[in-house]
Amino acid sequence: EKVRNVTAFNSELAGRLFSYDKVFVAGEALSHCVRSTLKDLFKFYEEIGKTESNVVLIKDCCSSVKGYEKDTEEWVNKCVIEKKMRLISHKDFTDDILRFIEG
Repeated sequence: EKVRNVTAFNSELAGRLFSYDKVFVAGEALSHCVRSTLKDLFKFYEEIGKTESNVVLIKDCCSSVKGYEKDTEEWVNKCVIEKKMRLISHKDFTDDILRFIEG
């Protein structure tokens, strides 16, 4: 049987992410893969009527491909304003997780 690799939006996963208070995001490259994933997620949220984002970008755990930094920074700032995405550092993320674990 021939195996076919397909990359497509996973609405089942997005639906699960929708149910969480916070969805922490980090990865490479912010300017391409991470951005594309977040654009799809925000589009899904809009389609189901979610107005407040639960997305928290761990900003210092992402970087852009050289030459795309300015455009990506502008896009991130737009997401903070329009999509209510939060930005945190890895230190803030660690503190948040410890608070959750400690109850």
